Amino acid sequence: MTHARDDRGGYAVGYGKPPLHSRFRKGRSGNPRGRSRGSTPLAQLLQQALDETVLVPKGHGRRRITKREAIVAGLVDRALQADPRATRLLLDLMLKTQHDEAFDQADPDDAEDPREYLIRELDRLVAENEQAQEEVLGSIKPPANEALVEGHSEKGKSG
Repeated sequence: MTHARDDRGGYAVGYGKPPLHSRFRKGRSGNPRGRSRGSTPLAQLLQQALDETVLVPKGHGRRRITKREAIVAGLVDRALQADPRATRLLLDLMLKTQHDEAFDQADPDDAEDPREYLIRELDRLVAENEQAQEEVLGSIKPPANEALVEGHSEKGKSG
């Protein structure tokens, strides 16, 4: 198999071996101009679009709200009309926001090690199980005046 040779000498050009003139130069960026000034990140564009205000009919007049609020209001309205997709999305959103709020309110100094939590929960479950077993065994009473072992009774014992 013959490899193509570079013009400057015996360097083999092929798979994984680009020509020397087209390689990245040491100490030079692969993107020397960087991101153009005019381009805005997608997340920022989305935030700006959701923060724009719109007029929506409310009662006998109109009310100015953000597009973000209009989307949430529309989702709630569709969920009220028994739309299963909207209902599921709304419930998922509610659970996520409740989880996020609980996480935001938690003090990082109070956060406990997950191992300690699991050990404490296992200890609690074992204690509950032992208590339940004691209650069940305590409620079972042996019948009165009957011997535990067949053929032996209290009266028939000879001494």
